[in-house]
Amino acid sequence: MRVSGLSGTTRTITGPRSASTPPLAAHVMTRMASKPSNLPNLRRLFVEARTEAEESAYSRNAFYNLVGFMSSVAVYSLVAQRMAPPKMT
Repeated sequence: MRVSGLSGTTRTITGPRSASTPPLAAHVMTRMASKPSNLPNLRRLFVEARTEAEESAYSRNAFYNLVGFMSSVAVYSLVAQRMAPPKMT
């Protein structure tokens, strides 16, 4: 379809894409996701290098670090709320 602008220029507007034609970004992402990686899975290599007891201790330590971090965020948030001046409405 041809459309004329206010300045007298004419440009062509194409219709919508068909449903069977994916956008370029989706096509590239699909190709990237389906392409196998030549690099080894690093997490799997580290897990295989440890014993069950070492892996369990490592996992437990990571969990406690996460709980400690989340707790400190909650404490800082509560302290900041109490220190903030009251809202005027």
